[in-house]
Amino acid sequence: MARGQSAGSHLHLAHRRRGAASEGAPGARRRRVRREGGGIVGEVRLGPVRVRPTRARSALLAGAGIVWGVGACDTPVPAPAADRYAGYAEIVAEEDARGGIGLERIEAHLAGDSPALRALAVRALGRLEDPGQVERIVPLLDDAEGEVREAASHAIAQAVFGADPGVVARVLAERIGTEGDPAVLGAIATSLGRLAFGTADARAEADAALVAAAEHIPSVEEDPGLAGRVGLARGIEAFARNGQGGG
Repeated sequence: MARGQSAGSHLHLAHRRRGAASEGAPGARRRRVRREGGGIVGEVRLGPVRVRPTRARSALLAGAGIVWGVGACDTPVPAPAADRYAGYAEIVAEEDARGGIGLERIEAHLAGDSPALRALAVRALGRLEDPGQVERIVPLLDDAEGEVREAASHAIAQAVFGADPGVVARVLAERIGTEGDPAVLGAIATSLGRLAFGTADARAEADAALVAAAEHIPSVEEDPGLAGRVGLARGIEAFARNGQGGG
């Protein structure tokens, strides 16, 4: 017995080794392992049996996209498609690298089948705060899914943050008359208000676009979540604040 090792801990270690040796034996069972004082510290798997999920294990599996069943069911229940989590990781990696490792995976997801990943990818482009990404973002403003168009409306304004917005205000304004999703209209209005206009004419153009957005916001009955109105209010507030700096 090693110095400083109690008899109880020695027996506990031996018990675990015997359990490991019997792994895979037909008909083997599980045994609860107790520490001195009688407290149960876990279970040793002595054969091809299911392992009872602990809190730590459940947390790890949840992070990997697996959720344990409730009650007596020990069968893992799959969360949303695993490729969504892998895609998210790819997008975040390229976003965090600020283009240093390329944008190939983001570009691939922009054209992918998953609306959620398309939205994440276009949002990542906006977060680069690079006006050079506007060309990549524009096509997503016409995506078939509202969540993607909403993300693209925010992303295109973020891409030109602190810079001359160029054609961005006009590109957003052109979609107000045809956009039927109140959340997307709200996002367009918010982005219009946040642009940094370099001339009075550009500011007047955005002002007119915000008025048009207000006229196209659906009724409360059609937009019970008030997404359009909240987005419009944010845009008007941002527009007013930007004007205080001169412009």
